[in-house]
Amino acid sequence: MKYLFLFSFLLITITVNAQQKTRLKEVISLVMPDDAGARAASLAWHPVLKRYYAPKSGNADYVMAIFDAKGKLVSPPELKTNFDIRGFWYNPKLKTFCANGYNDNGWITYTLDKKGIPVGINPICDSMCQPYPQSVGSFDVTKDLVYFLDGQQIVIYSSAGQLQQTKIRLHINYKNEAEEEAAAYDDDEANETPENINNSVVVYTGMPKAEFALLDFSNKTIQLYDKRSGFLTKKLSLPANAPVNEMLCFSYCNNIFWLFDMKTKTWKGYK
Repeated sequence: MKYLFLFSFLLITITVNAQQKTRLKEVISLVMPDDAGARAASLAWHPVLKRYYAPKSGNADYVMAIFDAKGKLVSPPELKTNFDIRGFWYNPKLKTFCANGYNDNGWITYTLDKKGIPVGINPICDSMCQPYPQSVGSFDVTKDLVYFLDGQQIVIYSSAGQLQQTKIRLHINYKNEAEEEAAAYDDDEANETPENINNSVVVYTGMPKAEFALLDFSNKTIQLYDKRSGFLTKKLSLPANAPVNEMLCFSYCNNIFWLFDMKTKTWKGYK
């Protein structure tokens, strides 16, 4: 009986710990300088300078903020994006940041000075190299590819803005084929992002069997998907007070998931 009790206790402990691992906690916050911009779409980490770069979205005159690893603002107050940014990522081959813009504004790279401050922009492509006007690109550094959410598919571009023929099908909200079939899933629904999911952002995590992440804003969870099967493999629960949005305002960098609080103009990081 003693051993049975010990086994039961260990089983309960393991189960509780496993459940706790799926719960995210706020670990850092980046308070943006005050300006007219209401939203932000994405932010990126500079792996050499160890800094977060956080542009506002919606206007080329909105602020670009730079923070150190602890979240202290270190950029000059007059620093602007000079581009209406949606997706934003660091490309180690180019040793600088890249961005895709709103609608048909194309993609750009930034010129950085010796201190890492953006001082100019250069075009990568000058047309709509993305599925929708509000699409947010997510960079895969190992493959040198950029991913966009298009309904329930991921469309792929090279880092130079060239559309690839291959697409990745996601089975959003479903863990396997049986679950999908039981829900009487209609193939036509693949052309639309489900109503509970942020429809402009898919983030690339690089984690095995959980390479892609979507924000389920209705249930305050982050869903992780296997790149090969396209099925849901894990759910990460967000705190009850986490800010969630149906578009933009969701990002991933430095192994941290980020949500933008439109009320306080703050990026909140969860891990």
